[in-house]
Amino acid sequence: MKANEIKPEIILELDKTRQVKYTLSSICKLEKEYGSLEKAFDLISQSSKMTDILKLLYFGLVWEDKTLTEEALGDMIDIRDISTITEVITQALSVSQPVISTVAQAQQGHKKDIPN
Repeated sequence: MKANEIKPEIILELDKTRQVKYTLSSICKLEKEYGSLEKAFDLISQSSKMTDILKLLYFGLVWEDKTLTEEALGDMIDIRDISTITEVITQALSVSQPVISTVAQAQQGHKKDIPN
């Protein structure tokens, strides 16, 4: 990342202040779980399955807390807040979109330089 390129932080207040961010590691985990990045990201707009929403959020949070479990995360979320959670996931994925697009293109055989 360039020094002058600042990405917004997507913050979620749960048991403590947490930053939702999709790293290369979390993107790889999503890909492994769902078979492709496209399938994983389609879930957030098409799925109402709570297990998918929880997994997507978990993969966006585990980078900063390796001890976090899906079950513990699920216990922190009130079901009445699910629309807020979905919005936070969507925002975090949007911030990650240039990297995700680069990874997806590389998988399809297109070579593209990854921006610094």
